[in-house]
Amino acid sequence: MIRITTAYRFLTVIGLGLAISLLDLLELANPTISEALLLCVSIGKSAYFIWFTFYNIRETAGHDFY
Repeated sequence: MIRITTAYRFLTVIGLGLAISLLDLLELANPTISEALLLCVSIGKSAYFIWFTFYNIRETAGHDFY
């Protein structure tokens, strides 16, 4: 079950990227909205990456590495 929840995260990111690309390609939104969406997605991805990195460090801090 853990693998499915992990896949949903990646599919969500890919889906958001496709949606933003289609908005830009078909010019359904003005450039300001597209830039705002890209900024929000970029900040969200960066925050998730930093959180994930620190989470993994915290989880593996007590384990021995070989």
